[in-house]
Amino acid sequence: MRSRLVLALAAAAAASLTLAGLSRALPPEALLGREVTLPLAGLPLAHRAGQSWSFELRGLKLAGRADDVSAPDEERVALLEGGSPLRRAELHERIEREPGLYSHWGEAVIFSPSAAGPPEPGRYALRFRAATGAARKFGRAVQCGALPAAVLLSLLCSLAVLRCPERPARAAGLLMLAGLAGGVLPAVVKSRGVVIMEQDSKTYVRNFMRPPLYPYLIKLCKHEEPTWEQLTAYGPMPAPPRTLVRAVRAQKALFWAAFLAAAAAAGSLTSRPLSALFFYLLVHFDFHLPVSDSSVMSEPLAAALLLLLVAGLLRLLRTRCLWLLPPLALCCGGAVLARSASAFGVVLFGCAALVAVVSCWRRKRALFASLGLAGLVGLACLGALLLAGRADNGYWALSPLRNYERVAFALQVADEEDAARMPDPEARWFLRRALELRRQEEQRRLRAGQALFPFDLNLNCWVAALPAADTLASSEHGRPRPTPLEKYAYVDGLFGRASDVVLALHRDRYWRIVARSFLVDASRECTRLKLPHLPFLALVGLALGCCLVGRDSCAFAAAACLAAHLASLAVVSLHEQVVARYVHFSEWLCLLGFFLAAWSLLRAVAARACRRGADEGTPVVNGGAR
Repeated sequence: MRSRLVLALAAAAAASLTLAGLSRALPPEALLGREVTLPLAGLPLAHRAGQSWSFELRGLKLAGRADDVSAPDEERVALLEGGSPLRRAELHERIEREPGLYSHWGEAVIFSPSAAGPPEPGRYALRFRAATGAARKFGRAVQCGALPAAVLLSLLCSLAVLRCPERPARAAGLLMLAGLAGGVLPAVVKSRGVVIMEQDSKTYVRNFMRPPLYPYLIKLCKHEEPTWEQLTAYGPMPAPPRTLVRAVRAQKALFWAAFLAAAAAAGSLTSRPLSALFFYLLVHFDFHLPVSDSSVMSEPLAAALLLLLVAGLLRLLRTRCLWLLPPLALCCGGAVLARSASAFGVVLFGCAALVAVVSCWRRKRALFASLGLAGLVGLACLGALLLAGRADNGYWALSPLRNYERVAFALQVADEEDAARMPDPEARWFLRRALELRRQEEQRRLRAGQALFPFDLNLNCWVAALPAADTLASSEHGRPRPTPLEKYAYVDGLFGRASDVVLALHRDRYWRIVARSFLVDASRECTRLKLPHLPFLALVGLALGCCLVGRDSCAFAAAACLAAHLASLAVVSLHEQVVARYVHFSEWLCLLGFFLAAWSLLRAVAARACRRGADEGTPVVNGGAR
């Protein structure tokens, strides 16, 4: 009877997870709605700037569908001109310059007519899907009630599994894992052919100063060459090239397979129903990725390899299998080959190696063999990284942007007097020119009323340092015009020579930038993991305290995840300008650490309560001797 109850609760919880994912990916307007066309004649029309005009939409209750809120695509509003839709644009400045564009923003729709001259109000209409009456109420009830039902049923299933035999408990766990897969599947299927171009996407397609794994994946999927216009048009591509469709589908398949593997591995250490619920909540609240899995970016591929690394660590803690170390080394090396900042994965691999050494030190031959094979895998990944840097950029480097990032820190701390200390005339001229360009750009921004950041890597590197270095690399200074590889190598060497001297002279100022980046930008401004009266670092401290109370495999895994996220923030603070996307990349790891730490604490408290109850129930005889 108890087994049937557990399976029934697991099936209901899995169905609720699937329904929650379906209602999130396909809102009521998509499933139960119909297309509505609303003429705009009679609404207030006003000229804005340039070619742009705006219709006032107050009273139509469409602000929740606007471009400035995170509404699903099915709820977006299209603007028709003479029955034909205009093109959506993100930047309002672009609408002011180009005809035939629009943006739904707040309580207004901003557009530029296709033909020159003032627009005719009677030619414009809005088109959107809308569910009305009972259909809308039913859809909203499902959308609002599916997630709370999934949470409640998962908690009940987790409690029921505690006193259930092993076989029904395993079956319940498989049902919950299937429910997790069902919860993420609708969004994946919906975006099957979607390809999103971000600002950095073209550099991956062109393999311009990027780690090699993701550009090589795109080359592996090569079918047709994207045009320059396709690479510079940001947002979802209306007709994506087959090459990018294949690459995005490959990264999605790997990411979601790794995601389910990590959920299954976490369930083997904790409660499988709660693990499935936790991983679904990561997706529901967008903590699983800092960008869309449809974006032409390296983050989905790197995150997939880190998920596999976490899954392997959790399985190693469960099984103590030594031969998981070489695949873990491959995942760690692959993550760095996809994204240099994923170097913090070494923390997770180091924890796995420590577990293997402590638990299997008697099996010396097998231990040395697995560690040696893992070392060979790591050396192979290191060699691949160096060879790719040499082949793609013309110089040996673990990160293609090695000295490009260092020179940004150098310009931030450099003084005019530092130019005299440069090792050669070229470096001396370069530093003076770069500091002058940086000062000119700062003055221009101040005149325009723009804010200046305490540390601006893009300004220092791409606006100041690179133009100055490009001038030296050109033929105007008597140097033969270099090939692209020769130019990259020359610029990198010039940056390195200047940075070595400046950073050595101003090491204290460099560390002040790093400290502020870690303690303010990464740990306070950009993170989403904080409460109104409890900052992020305090939450981490509480979780580590829970690990000290639990002191089991789950607590060790939690500490490893927390340390890996802190290492990620430290890597970004040391080498980059901290932005929200970099911080969000590994926040799922920190949340997993919180989850594992809480489970370890609950289990330790329950065990101590059981021991105390057993001790109190034991009869006392012979004056206190038990």
